[in-house]
Amino acid sequence: GEPGDTIEIRNHTLFINGEKQTQTYLDDEAIKGTRDFGPVEVPKGKYFVMGDNRSISKDSRNGLGFIEEGEIIGRTELVIYPLQEWGLTK
Repeated sequence: GEPGDTIEIRNHTLFINGEKQTQTYLDDEAIKGTRDFGPVEVPKGKYFVMGDNRSISKDSRNGLGFIEEGEIIGRTELVIYPLQEWGLTK
């Protein structure tokens, strides 16, 4: 989530600003491991992050908290998954 976004998880479903998010990169087990959370508003200059392995991820929901904008230092060089991003599968 970005600054100002409202994050909520209800019935294993992620909502950002009230809009249901489709998370095709998660398998059924990861989705079932997503417990109810929020709603919380992401403060100015901070970000909300969640791991793919929702039931055991240490992320903004459980211990990591919001991430300061200045602490984000990486960038994507290569997308490996999902394979649809490579154009190899449908």
